[in-house]
Amino acid sequence: LRLDHAGEEAVVSADESGLNMPKAKVATWSPDGLKLALVDSAQSVVVMDVSVGEGHKDAPRAHAVSGSSKTTQGLMWSPMGTSLVTISAVPKGSPEPNLQVWRENKSDGCEGGGGTGEFLCAASFVHPKLPHDRQVLKWTPDEMFCGRLCPDGKIHLHDGADLAGDPSAVFEFTHPAQNFDFAPIRPRVPLKARLAIFVPDVRDDMQRVSAPAEVSVWEVITSGAGFQQLQAQMRASYPVSSGQVAELKWNSTGTAVLAHCTTEVDESGKSYYGGSNLVLVSCDGQYSRDLSVNDETGASGNVVQAVEWSPTRDEFILIRGFQPSQVSLWSWDSKGQSASLTTVLFEKAHRNTIRFNLFGSLACIAGFGNL
Repeated sequence: LRLDHAGEEAVVSADESGLNMPKAKVATWSPDGLKLALVDSAQSVVVMDVSVGEGHKDAPRAHAVSGSSKTTQGLMWSPMGTSLVTISAVPKGSPEPNLQVWRENKSDGCEGGGGTGEFLCAASFVHPKLPHDRQVLKWTPDEMFCGRLCPDGKIHLHDGADLAGDPSAVFEFTHPAQNFDFAPIRPRVPLKARLAIFVPDVRDDMQRVSAPAEVSVWEVITSGAGFQQLQAQMRASYPVSSGQVAELKWNSTGTAVLAHCTTEVDESGKSYYGGSNLVLVSCDGQYSRDLSVNDETGASGNVVQAVEWSPTRDEFILIRGFQPSQVSLWSWDSKGQSASLTTVLFEKAHRNTIRFNLFGSLACIAGFGNL
């Protein structure tokens, strides 16, 4: 891994050595771009602080995360970069925690005090068979709350700065939840947070669907200060005919959520890659729509290849149908409570990937994998 500074006046030369970190297995930047967390097989987890100095010759400070595992496989930052989540591999049946949360030891960080810049373990959990890229810890954008999807399918809502304490609220369902995501809203009294939760379908011994999946929207409200008088209220619920795994995608204003639900096997027998459903649900439950059914777009089949919201506008791009699939642009009207087709971008194209730039002014439509 080579790290170079590229400021307005800095010139990066290929001949300069930069910062060499041998055997870096995993690396990820903090959201503000000032810290680089990486896994070194010799030192376990290391955090490079590049906020010091202005010139590209200033060496970043390296903080070894004491107590972290050398078998760490996954790294994730909280939205404001105050917490680092690590996922490590542990032997089967081991009671050793494989999910840990680390917070920086500074005046407004970890409670240990001292301001040394070291990262201290703030919480640790045991999550059996947790993939390295699975996000079971998610914060609200302001980090006021943090939700944890437990191995038993319950969702614990914690103070965003204190995950080791008792949860402020617990979301429990008849069947275990598979995913959840917070809406990007600004908290206001009494509304503190909004989240979407997906509960997969129920299947019998023959893997036939015996009960539908469900997408629900919940709001966390309070009648007082702090975390003592929190209440969770369900605002919307929408049944999905089938779905074992779901991606939950909120729009930039937090007024609508897209749920892309997929199954391992396509029960219609038309696809080798499993089945899929796409639903749009408003935050108040007044509007819902199944976008995977045949409509005016004329897409060939209801297979959803990809869907993505614009980061700045109430619009989303949908790639639907068997390959070559159709690419269309949809708009969401939160006041009028309606979603409508704006235009068809490509009638037929081998595409399965959508990426927006941060400003929402450019969109990349591409095909990867077997395309």
